[in-house]
Amino acid sequence: MKYVVSAILIGLGLVISVPMVAHSANITYSSTQITISGRLMDGDYKMLQRVIDRTGIKSVRLNSGGGSAIEGYNLGYTINKNKMSTVVRRGDTCMSACAVAFLGGDYKFNYGILGFHVAWTKNSDRDYNHGMKIGQMFGSIESIYNFKMGYTGQLGLLVSQMTSKDDFLVLSQSDLKLFEMKDNEYGTFVDLPDNFVADRIYNPFRLRLLEGGW
Repeated sequence: MKYVVSAILIGLGLVISVPMVAHSANITYSSTQITISGRLMDGDYKMLQRVIDRTGIKSVRLNSGGGSAIEGYNLGYTINKNKMSTVVRRGDTCMSACAVAFLGGDYKFNYGILGFHVAWTKNSDRDYNHGMKIGQMFGSIESIYNFKMGYTGQLGLLVSQMTSKDDFLVLSQSDLKLFEMKDNEYGTFVDLPDNFVADRIYNPFRLRLLEGGW
């Protein structure tokens, strides 16, 4: 396994890349914040934990188009276990598995583009039965994860029913708060305004038009 270590001085702050496996996410840190960018791959959560152990930093900036669905959950659990804040800065995007990881934050700050969609594999489109099995498996994983992160089943239901490989449910900071559990009631659903979901479903074309976050 080949590791790459680099350090770059930017202004007065030192940004360091931790040991990374080729093709994994880019994980860097300053004195106050860890940044995860690039494609999320298996094992990234272990690298994140090493940085946390080394620095004690409690804030993570997320700027990724996604990657491994399982790694999104692993990163979210790691973030949650370490009681970190998650941040999507204005101009940044956090999509797919990245959005899953974002939910792990003890405190969450979304000023960019946060997009959720249903998990899929390369074989999902070609094999209906395979797609169904993947959907059922990730549906169970997602339900448990969302409950532990403090979100109702309504969020997972909307993602599973209203999104696809190419269509994302894009939620703002205030949107996401609608799905937070009250009194540990996972099954509590809120009445959403008319067209709430339709207005927030973005295909690739609409995503390209969405600039600057919220």
